[in-house]
Amino acid sequence: MNQKRVISAVAFIVIAIGAFVGGVQYQKHAGSTIASAANARGGFGPGIVAQRGARGVFGTVSAINGTTLTVTSELGTTTTYTVNTSASTTYTDGTGASTTASSLATGDTVIVQGTKSGTTVTATAIRINPEFGGGMGGGPTSGSADPNASTN
Repeated sequence: MNQKRVISAVAFIVIAIGAFVGGVQYQKHAGSTIASAANARGGFGPGIVAQRGARGVFGTVSAINGTTLTVTSELGTTTTYTVNTSASTTYTDGTGASTTASSLATGDTVIVQGTKSGTTVTATAIRINPEFGGGMGGGPTSGSADPNASTN
């Protein structure tokens, strides 16, 4: 009878380890699929935040010098990125409507999509002051932060 218990315990441990390793592998694949899907669409849609591993950064514009931006990101740690733009960089406002580089100002929140190398990003698209929904329960996306405020 003891031999059956030992065999059962070993089988349980082997299955548990296999399930853990399988879960880790699935998460690695699912994470890269999400980032790839955002990039394949040609940009980040409304309410989509840059995923870890995605090409680009999310942060606050701390300086503008010609076609170079300094963006400070605080996703996990505070990191300052140099963002190089060009004539082919596209700009959208928080709702996704097309805008220009001249609407960009110090203090704006941005999602920058492009090619990232270390702390330098060559931008292909910049979303300025993106609007984020109130989560699964809804809520305000712009204007008053008070959910009880009148919208009439």
